Amino acid sequence: MNWSTWIEIDLDALRHNFLQIRSRTAARICLVVKADAYGHGAPMVVAHLYKHGAQSFAVSDLEEATAIRSASQAPLLLLSPPLPDQASLVVKHRLMATVTSLPLVEALARHAWASRTRLQIHLKVDTGLGRLGVAPRDALSLALKIVSLRSLKLAGVFTHFSAGSNRRQTEKQLQELLNLKQAFTEAGLTGLTWHAANSAAFCQGPHTHLDMVRIGTMLYGQGECGRHMTLRDTWAFYARLIAVKQVQAGSRIGYGGTYRARRRMTVGVIPVGYSDGFHLEPLSTPAVQLRRAVSRLVGLGSCSAFADGSPLPVVGKVGMNLTCLDLSAVPEAEPGLVVRLAARRTTISRRIPKVYLEQGRVVAVWCGGQSIQPQAFDRLNCHSI
Repeated sequence: MNWSTWIEIDLDALRHNFLQIRSRTAARICLVVKADAYGHGAPMVVAHLYKHGAQSFAVSDLEEATAIRSASQAPLLLLSPPLPDQASLVVKHRLMATVTSLPLVEALARHAWASRTRLQIHLKVDTGLGRLGVAPRDALSLALKIVSLRSLKLAGVFTHFSAGSNRRQTEKQLQELLNLKQAFTEAGLTGLTWHAANSAAFCQGPHTHLDMVRIGTMLYGQGECGRHMTLRDTWAFYARLIAVKQVQAGSRIGYGGTYRARRRMTVGVIPVGYSDGFHLEPLSTPAVQLRRAVSRLVGLGSCSAFADGSPLPVVGKVGMNLTCLDLSAVPEAEPGLVVRLAARRTTISRRIPKVYLEQGRVVAVWCGGQSIQPQAFDRLNCHSI
């Protein structure tokens, strides 16, 4: 079977980014690997970075945590509180749970006691995002209840910034958390891990770092954090042209004939579509509608594909499994040409193979959640052997 689409994950770049982050903070680092490590494949990312010194990781929910736990015993923090009836699974998989309510605390305590274990938990406080978290005025009383339960250990207290790049809002929320920390200290609750900073807030300065930082987007090479931090791209989506054809001026391309060629042009087809998560944009926003309308008016597509750095605009509607590209920048292109696709990493289908590279060598291949022998992928010829 030929490999016509695949994703390459650069493990060296991941390690580089982690070391860059670690060199710029005295706080502990919790690496966020939710959404399958932002489309990178969480089990592989966790195993690789844990081997290179990462101390803890954070995921959204139990499903993500159990997928990782089957491959690694690294400390895992659940960022969203589980339901009380899921408490037994939290204990079974030795997870650090986020709590926001007394019923959940009591459920976790019962199951931890029955299992003769002491479960570490983190208390989440809502300081302004308005989503998850106990109100600051109720945080201390819930914390005191937690520490009274012998089967639970209150390990940390945290909040989530509503706009990490907004300095004023971040400082307001940070001060709310620091006020709470003072109240906890006065009540005798010390030795806790306090954390708030995400990637955006991390870049605002060490005062946001507290005892621990939660880093997601920066780990994967996204975002800017000043000229002194150089992040490397970790993820690349590739496809090979499966067809190349000439179309005449006036020809319509794609469903609904929404694209009309304004000149004679070369068009290529790649075996990628919206069922793969490619070119997923909401059609309802005015900005998207305007951009699409202008593109059609001037006869251009959106540039979501590239060959050797040359843009290959999408022409016509993206289909379920196929997409057409304007090959004007590479007129000599033939079927088999490899193009790089720009796409939202977290929306790409798991059926697209992930190829993991270390020092330029294929060390692992995953597809649909299953491991494939690395020898099955020939990177030079981009096909199975």
